[in-house]
Amino acid sequence: MKRAEIVFHDLKNKTEVNIGRQPELDLAKGWAVICMVIIHMMGISRKHEEVTSWIFDYLIDTPLVAPCFVFCLGIGICYTRKRPKELVIRGLGLFFSGLILQRIFLFSSMIDVLQFAGLATIVMAAVKKIKLPPWLFLLFSAGCYAAQVMTDGIITAHPFFNKIISYIVQQDTQNFSLCALLIYAAGGYVFGSYLRRQPNKTAFYLTSGVGGILLLGIYFLCGSDTLWGPERERIERTLLVPITYGTITVFLCAIHFLLRILPERIKQFFFRLSRNVTAIYCIHWPIATWLTFLCRGILTNHVGIVFPDHSAFLLSIPILIVSLLLAERYYKIKQKIKQDRRSKKLAVAGQKK
Repeated sequence: MKRAEIVFHDLKNKTEVNIGRQPELDLAKGWAVICMVIIHMMGISRKHEEVTSWIFDYLIDTPLVAPCFVFCLGIGICYTRKRPKELVIRGLGLFFSGLILQRIFLFSSMIDVLQFAGLATIVMAAVKKIKLPPWLFLLFSAGCYAAQVMTDGIITAHPFFNKIISYIVQQDTQNFSLCALLIYAAGGYVFGSYLRRQPNKTAFYLTSGVGGILLLGIYFLCGSDTLWGPERERIERTLLVPITYGTITVFLCAIHFLLRILPERIKQFFFRLSRNVTAIYCIHWPIATWLTFLCRGILTNHVGIVFPDHSAFLLSIPILIVSLLLAERYYKIKQKIKQDRRSKKLAVAGQKK
């Protein structure tokens, strides 16, 4: 039986055989973390929209950052052992962590990925609770995305209501609304639901990678200026979903084969990045923000010192290392607290007997 036939046969299976930890997700999320740190440091040399480096355009600021992270979030929900109630608590924690981080450390009101991740986790907890089929969840998220594309945001006369709505529908100054990105989490949820039933992961990743290449080909074939005319911008926003799906699935396929030759130390490094992604985000963002303010806001604007583009890449290295070390320390403390609580519960249970 050919590999593609094996995959399509396994898609019909209901037995979950591939339920262990997925190293492909660790490397994908680790890559997203590294790119995220670099992007947040680009403000040192110039504004984000002024950056024209080919490394930034084609390797860093791509669908392999926020959309890839959200896609992996959807896959992770398929593999988590947490109950829906625990996922809701997790989602609320992410949401309010984003609010606290921005209000206290960043002095910003822009919706960030943490708030979105929190809301998306709560939505997917509801999906798991009612046992909604993955494809129905994908159709629901596609409807949300279509509403986002067609409305271009909803503005009311009251700032408070605008703020609440902006968490759901993307506004002009917001980047991570639920309707705009939930479709990537749903895509990851569908991907993960099939991945769990694949005894032959290599055949599955090959098939999904070929499908991703086809999606990319359709986008580049249909994305010409003359074809779409005045509706080009809206059509491109619609085609952004398949090109993102295609990019991510090809990326995951490449990672699957890359893991065969990567040294164990590099695998462990990406595993730690993936395990501590939330803590790293919360640690590095204030450091990057205040360092950008110091370099660009004071040294560049008032002293006249200009920082070249590559300074962002160089400064990202120590910031990433420091963030990872602090996050690992936080993880160990958290694990020790959990272990102490577990030991106390066992001791109390033993005394009752």
